Amino acid sequence: MAEPYIYAQLLREGSSDDGLRSILEATLLSVGCDLNSRVEIAPYPSGDKTVLGGLNNLLKQVQPHVVFVHRDADNAGADDRLKEIQEAANQASIDTATDAPVIPVIPVKETEAWILWALHHPEFRSTIPGMDSPDLVPYKTIEHCSAKERLFEIHSKWAEDRGGKRNRRDRFERDRSTWLQNITNVSYLKGCPSFEELYRRCEDLIRTL
Repeated sequence: MAEPYIYAQLLREGSSDDGLRSILEATLLSVGCDLNSRVEIAPYPSGDKTVLGGLNNLLKQVQPHVVFVHRDADNAGADDRLKEIQEAANQASIDTATDAPVIPVIPVKETEAWILWALHHPEFRSTIPGMDSPDLVPYKTIEHCSAKERLFEIHSKWAEDRGGKRNRRDRFERDRSTWLQNITNVSYLKGCPSFEELYRRCEDLIRTL
């Protein structure tokens, strides 16, 4: 059987999360999709930043095979985010008369947690010049810590070691986006519970095609 081609849309929280596209495309390839499968960024409509508003907006314009909806768990918890996405997906299916599957993308607690996880992998660290031996956050605490602040601390030390000046937030945000985009191999996130849940849902999607 030929590998299925997937055209997907990603409804993400903000432009700084565009790097999730690399993770999703790597995941689709890993579960058996065609090499040319692609994920495109779907912007929220002006004045409506709800998941339902975003889904209705994109499903009225395009017909993807699947829509990925990104929501950090934050303090609300993964279960509440999952419920939020599922309810919006059900209503959007009615509003737009479409049946495109919706797959939640819910890093716990923050997207930065996936970068912290990937930093344990030497091959991923090699994509960041000078990131030789960072103070790694233990696997067991990554999904429970303030991931963005921990990543900022790692970035500060990395920038200082490279002769950088004071670690400005704008530089951190820029590098953080690049590091997220560098997660191009699912092996970097192997064992991360929130990523494994996403991977399982993608496997389930392929079985239905």
